[in-house]
Amino acid sequence: MRVLIVTAGSRGDVAPFTGLGRRLLDAGHEVAVAAHPPFAGLVAGCGLDHRPLPGDPRELIRARAGAASPEEAREVTRAFLERLADGVVA
Repeated sequence: MRVLIVTAGSRGDVAPFTGLGRRLLDAGHEVAVAAHPPFAGLVAGCGLDHRPLPGDPRELIRARAGAASPEEAREVTRAFLERLADGVVA
């Protein structure tokens, strides 16, 4: 079976899925993990294929922290999530 695990967020969001992916790989499945580019090494280090998702959650955190208003923070988040959704679909 071919399995694609999609996980977005921080290392704490991605790392647990590498364990799951590794167990699926050991059971004979083809496994890829779609995650943000900063986690490509983590995914590959577990012997799994990496599929990049757009954006970097660290940049989102910095942009939200620097937002001048709650509305600006929501707009930054909305734009990030739209790019992420487009990347998942692709």
